[in-house]
Amino acid sequence: MSVKKLQENLVNENYLERTQRNQFFIGGPEGQERIRNLTVGVAGLGGMGSNIAEYLARLGVENLHLADADTIDVSNINRQVIANFNSVGTRKLDASVAEIKRIAPEANLKPFKEGITAENVYDFVEGCDFIVDEIDVFPIEAHHILHKACRERGIPIYSAYVIGLGVHFYKFEGDQFTFEDFLSINEED
Repeated sequence: MSVKKLQENLVNENYLERTQRNQFFIGGPEGQERIRNLTVGVAGLGGMGSNIAEYLARLGVENLHLADADTIDVSNINRQVIANFNSVGTRKLDASVAEIKRIAPEANLKPFKEGITAENVYDFVEGCDFIVDEIDVFPIEAHHILHKACRERGIPIYSAYVIGLGVHFYKFEGDQFTFEDFLSINEED
C-alpha cells in the first residue's frame, strides 16, 4: 500500500473516531456522512464566526468557505476563540484556518482574505449548502451583497446578532423576510 493511501486511511479512521459521539444525535453513520459532505460558508470570523467555524469542523463538516479581512487585536481576546496574545496582529482568517487544521486536518478550506466583496461573493457562495453571516455589524454593503447572492442562488443564510445580553438568531431564505426587510432598507431609494 502506498504512503498516500496509508495517510488517507489514517485520516479517515481519525475522522470516524473523532465524530463518533455525534452520531447518536444525527442519525448514525449515515447522518455523519451527510454532515461530512456539506459545504458551508462562514463570512466573518470574529466572536461568533470563529466559534461557529470551529464547531462546524468539530462536528465533521469537511468543506468550509471562510471569509474575513480583519486582523486580531488585543480587544478581541475577551470574546474570540482565535484571539490570544500570540495571535495579536494575525489575520483572523489565518488564525481560524490554523485552528481548524489542528482540529480537522482533513478539512477542505477555501479562504477569502478580502472578506466578502462584490468581486468574490459569487465564488464564496458557489457550492455552499448554507451560509453563516457573521460579518461585523457595520459593513452593511458586505451583508447586503452576501444576502442578495444567496437569494439569487437559493442558498439559506443564517445570522446571529448579539443584542444587549441576548443573542437573536435569524434564518433568511428566499424573499419572505430578507436582510433588507430586517434593516428596513428600501432598495428602490
